[in-house]
Amino acid sequence: MLTGLCTSIVDKFPDVLSYLNQVPLPLLVGAGSALILLLVSLAVFLAPPRYAPQASLFTPAEWVFFRALEGAVGPGYWVFAKVRIADLVTPTQTINQRAWWRAFRQVSSKHVDFVIVERRTGAIHAAVELDDRSHAQRERQARDAFVDRVFAQAGIPLLRIPAGRGYDQRTLAARVAAVAGRTA
Repeated sequence: MLTGLCTSIVDKFPDVLSYLNQVPLPLLVGAGSALILLLVSLAVFLAPPRYAPQASLFTPAEWVFFRALEGAVGPGYWVFAKVRIADLVTPTQTINQRAWWRAFRQVSSKHVDFVIVERRTGAIHAAVELDDRSHAQRERQARDAFVDRVFAQAGIPLLRIPAGRGYDQRTLAARVAAVAGRTA
């Protein structure tokens, strides 16, 4: 069957060539150029995106806060940045697997700015969100309310700090201690 198809195409090739000889050259060049442009456009459009590195893990405001927070928590704790919420909490088991996966997907695509972890045990001490002006937007407020509920249900303290130009380490230490139930 394939052999017959190939023979049919080869047999018709002289007819195609004789037809193309009747077409004016500028029309052939234009059609060929349009076909090449179409193929290149498709290749560019369908090509997967490429990746480039970010200049830094932190925004300038996050970097200033991170350094202050590290000093505030003391030597018994580590501070981790941009931690996925699904690495901190998990939905409770349910008979309905679809509901579990829906709940998991809701937290798997979100992160918190910082997590304070006990150095000796790795236990989660508290999560910290650095709230900049974007947190005043309606969509962001809905996201923040969801995150607040998740952390409250999981029993993990969540501290919200307004973004600023600088941070006092003693004040930060007292706020972290108060939210996590320990003395500064």
